[in-house]
Amino acid sequence: MDLMADWLVCGPSRVGRPLITRRVPGHGEDVVPHSAPHGCVGRAPQLERIARLLEHAAAGHGQALFVHGEPGIGKTALVAEAARHAGRLGMQVLTGAAEEIERCLPFSAFSGCLGGDAASADPRRVRVAHVLSGEGRLGAAGVSAGPSWVDFATVEAFLGLVDELCAAGPVLMVLDDLHWADAASLLILRRLQRVMAQLPLMLIGAYRTVPRVAALAELRAGSDGVRPAELSLGPLEPSAVTALVTDLVGAPPGTALAARVAEAAGNPLYISELITALDRESAITVRAGAAEVSGFTAPASLADALVHRLSFLSEDARHLLRVAAVLGSRFAVSLLAKVLGRGVGDVLAPVMEAVEAGVLTGAGEQLAFRHDLIRRVLHDAQPRSVRVTVHQEAGRALAEAGAPVERIAEHLLNSGTAGGPGWSPGPPGRPDRSRPAPRNWQWTCSGGAWHSPDRTTRWPARCGCI
Repeated sequence: MDLMADWLVCGPSRVGRPLITRRVPGHGEDVVPHSAPHGCVGRAPQLERIARLLEHAAAGHGQALFVHGEPGIGKTALVAEAARHAGRLGMQVLTGAAEEIERCLPFSAFSGCLGGDAASADPRRVRVAHVLSGEGRLGAAGVSAGPSWVDFATVEAFLGLVDELCAAGPVLMVLDDLHWADAASLLILRRLQRVMAQLPLMLIGAYRTVPRVAALAELRAGSDGVRPAELSLGPLEPSAVTALVTDLVGAPPGTALAARVAEAAGNPLYISELITALDRESAITVRAGAAEVSGFTAPASLADALVHRLSFLSEDARHLLRVAAVLGSRFAVSLLAKVLGRGVGDVLAPVMEAVEAGVLTGAGEQLAFRHDLIRRVLHDAQPRSVRVTVHQEAGRALAEAGAPVERIAEHLLNSGTAGGPGWSPGPPGRPDRSRPAPRNWQWTCSGGAWHSPDRTTRWPARCGCI
């Protein structure tokens, strides 16, 4: 228990953390170095729970724990810190991560974690490697006990290795990115779950909530009445966000920087990438004890990083998000479908994919970008001609639906076509007096249009939108 207390009081290890430098105005080339965040800021409750599970496993009461959440939420950092703590407890620590490119390679994830290598100095691992390669399998080289991924001889060889390792002392196995794990490795994990309570073994698996993998759902459900523990990582609390930014830049965020950081909606990776990108552009300065940024244009490096983070989504979902980003922070599914030229039913699948991935979230009767930073980056990454076209289509769709003029005006003014020629979704003539006019706008019969109070914006009646 002393080790756990020390861990929680001192916090995650900072060994090997990179430095971020900050130029201080008025000090020429002087810079103030600060360490980059580890990624476990604000995760004390989760670390405490993991510490208790590790101590139980070290005492011979094994347990499986699955950590899940959206990309960048801190799963990898959390399990890495758990591995360091297990090492301090004297446990054998085995770590691995599934690779997307190896999903069709049987036993790749599990073999990477346990080190099944014919060149290993450990004869136990060499033996498993020989079975995996086909040697000595069921007493005959090359004989399979079924389909390639259901090779029970190899399954038993790996389970035997785990049993031998546990006989030598408590073991922690960490498997990251389980959403990319091959089916054979997941089969071994299901088998391990049945006997884990009798072993000094802790298994921690981390995965994204999307894409959904049926075999992972089976793992979470457990077997023989034994359910694994779960940790669902959500966004950081505002106080933790402030602590993270302060750790990154060496000073608490000022008003403007805090507003930009808020667009990351508590995602530690997005926050870190935002700060790193702004730092690379020398856009952050520390004045009067606060870190500030003047203006905001998403640096190209930030755009590339965030767009890459969405690469796990289908192309249909990514296209939908690019259009939605132009519509605004909040939008109706019906409007999105209309702009895309599709039926509502046709966009439900990619919409739900984005919702389950944590990119979009419900906002009353509308949807909203959970991280406005992503919306801003997707919006700015598109050519202006594309944005103009989307705004035009949105304005036309809203006008045809009889939406309030303020909503239509927002899109048509952004498209640069409000009041211009060639845009006439409705019949010409006087406006529908049954609909409320924009606040303080005035109708002029001679001009046949609505005018803003300062007379700078003209809304022709032919738009048929009020």
